[in-house]
Amino acid sequence: MKNLNNTIVKIVLILIIQLFSCALLGQSKIAIFSDPNATLNDGFNIGVSAEHQMEKMYFKFQVFSFPDLNDVSYTEISGTPLGFNLISNNNFRVYTGVKIGFVYRDGVHPLAGLEGGIDFNITDSFFIGIVSTYETREDLKIYGKHADTSARFSGFVRFGARF
Repeated sequence: MKNLNNTIVKIVLILIIQLFSCALLGQSKIAIFSDPNATLNDGFNIGVSAEHQMEKMYFKFQVFSFPDLNDVSYTEISGTPLGFNLISNNNFRVYTGVKIGFVYRDGVHPLAGLEGGIDFNITDSFFIGIVSTYETREDLKIYGKHADTSARFSGFVRFGARF
């Protein structure tokens, strides 16, 4: 439990540093997100992201936690080092990008995939969006060497602020 608490403290510090970096660079977004389907089937989950959005590109850092996913805690630290805004105007934004990171779940496991989403502007400062990911995660190997680690789709709802 002490290692998990240390990991959480490190995640929070990394996120704070990322938020300040985004704030210094220009238009930035912070958001909270959750997978509603997983919440209904497997329990509470929540994530926080910080994103720097430019005219054509964006990059993002996020932390996602699923405290009791099939009796084993799941913590994901990932980012989008290369993302593109396909459509971006005053009403909405459509985007896609490469996602990489790792999952901490009985050890550290790599994660790689793609993400895509749509954000709808509620006001000049707030937005709501949906995002889908298609990713390969190696954390399922904790259930045995023959566990299915093929790529999977996930869907999330997010709410955030722009500054």
